[in-house]
Amino acid sequence: MNIQKNKSLAKYTTFRVGGNADIFVTIEKKEDFFNPIFSETINNSKNIFTLGGGSNTVFSDSGFRGTVLYMNNRNIKLVENNNTTCRIKCEAGAQIMPIFLFAKKYSADFSPFATIPGTIGGALAGNAGVPQMEISDIFISAELFDIKNKKFITVNKDFFNFLYRHSDLQSDSKKNKYIIWSVILQLKKRDILDIESDVKKYLEMRKQKQPFGKTGGSFFKNPKEGPAGMFLDKAGFKNYKHGGAFFSEKHANFLMSDGTATQKDILELQKIAQTKIFEQFGIRLEREVRIIDEFGELIKI
Repeated sequence: MNIQKNKSLAKYTTFRVGGNADIFVTIEKKEDFFNPIFSETINNSKNIFTLGGGSNTVFSDSGFRGTVLYMNNRNIKLVENNNTTCRIKCEAGAQIMPIFLFAKKYSADFSPFATIPGTIGGALAGNAGVPQMEISDIFISAELFDIKNKKFITVNKDFFNFLYRHSDLQSDSKKNKYIIWSVILQLKKRDILDIESDVKKYLEMRKQKQPFGKTGGSFFKNPKEGPAGMFLDKAGFKNYKHGGAFFSEKHANFLMSDGTATQKDILELQKIAQTKIFEQFGIRLEREVRIIDEFGELIKI
């Protein structure tokens, strides 16, 4: 366990936006949770935020007034393997692509998720997904650390109450009360050549349709009326810029930073887009990316 003070958060998010955290704790093993220094740090901290890959998070320009727990546990192992399915256990800090490569060795198909950035812990907490499926579709169970009771518990789908791009770990009743330690996924078996062919197709599709750079992926959730990117494109938001933030010319639902963007720039560009889309189409776009104030609360606009 490593504890640092006044630690910059920007480099731990894909937007590269955010000020300094009062306290930054790097977690790598289970024993870290039972370290007296960890307990003292948590007990003295009014605000707690668990961070993985930072691909869906924008911190405040003022930083974070509390303790950020950075999950740097990345082990992946085989749990069960038969002719049709394979179960693997992934620690919360494991990145998505290494999980795909590990699963492929056993002819287990994780290819639909291979293009998603970030960690499996973050993907589970936000029920990340692609058009054809979500993480909740392959989720079996998770091991969590119960902060209040200082113990590990194992939970299943019912605990999370998964919805589109949402789980109960983002709700007030469970937020910052539990920390995902590991996740068990059940994957279907397929021919390795077919898996490799599909992931090549997904990666090429991403290269053609999605931009690379300082972004958190899709910025708005897709409303029931259709893809958010389609409405943003029709409203002229491709390459629309405000401050250091802009919507990509390649995909209108990818809000990006030119390297100078602040949280304020991103919020103001969000407001401009939401207002115009509602005026033009009568649709209220809901943000997918989590924008956090300096006390760890979700900014809801």
